[in-house]
Amino acid sequence: YLRRWQDKDVETLESALEAVLAKVRAQRLDARRECDAMAAKHPEALDALRDAATWRVDDVVSPRVAKALGWAPGAGIADALRQPPKTNGFWGLLSEPEDDVY
Repeated sequence: YLRRWQDKDVETLESALEAVLAKVRAQRLDARRECDAMAAKHPEALDALRDAATWRVDDVVSPRVAKALGWAPGAGIADALRQPPKTNGFWGLLSEPEDDVY
């Protein structure tokens, strides 16, 4: 594919890709530093996240989604996932406009 390109255009593409890669690496490093700082500051919170058996529905899923799936807010997420979901309430959520979507 690049054989059709001029060398200068390929160099421009390489430079642009290297610049984006540098930004990705910097953001990755920043994210790692933030995670490490948070883990050092709140080690008990990190331990709680590692043990999925302690997760509760209301800690992981929005209340509207939990209700649509028929999951009780205080139930363990592992127990909720073992149940067949009640999808009749879920389809209504799919037709709503997105909110806070990255």
